[in-house]
Amino acid sequence: MKRSSKLCLIINLSCCACILIIIGSIVAIYMFGLQAKMPDPGYCTRQHATIAMECAKKDDELGAAAASLNHTQFLLQRPEHYESLGGLCFVTLQCAREIKCRAIRNILNDISICGFIYYYTKEFSECAEKLYVKRNEIPCIGEIYNENKRTPKEACQKWKSINPCVKEAIRNECDDKLGILQFKWEQKSHKANSIYCEEDRRITFGSEENEN
Repeated sequence: MKRSSKLCLIINLSCCACILIIIGSIVAIYMFGLQAKMPDPGYCTRQHATIAMECAKKDDELGAAAASLNHTQFLLQRPEHYESLGGLCFVTLQCAREIKCRAIRNILNDISICGFIYYYTKEFSECAEKLYVKRNEIPCIGEIYNENKRTPKEACQKWKSINPCVKEAIRNECDDKLGILQFKWEQKSHKANSIYCEEDRRITFGSEENEN
């Protein structure tokens, strides 16, 4: 083999090696950055629980603010009445994002009423307006939107028992033949239990006795 051919071969092999090193470095940097951004998948500490309890307090404030709009006389008002709660929801969700323990963060997200507030004021708002118009024709919709004197216990019981009728009204009045809105209503409405039910209002991730 000629000397020039050997030189070309060496240069080509060197270039290939350099390219592989560069590609490997890029992949390594990307994977390291991706791993750094990923939350802790399951290792939960007392510090995580402490942060979660602070977030739960913020969610309690949100629930109290939502409850103050109803005063038990109205189970729900029109979506526009809840738009002011968006700021409190943002604070609660931002707090939840600080929790690196996925298990605790998921619990907080599951029980926060923000899921219901966002759904009711955004995706469900058009259907809500259609139901509101029918409040004097459909008994269970009247229970939601018309003024009724109730004790807190009665409001809680009514809210938890009214879903089957509401889902039927959603199907008929909001043209929800596929059941998408009905399914989401049932799923999201459970997150609003703390608005009406005292037993669902307090969120705890531990006891003071355990902390002492």
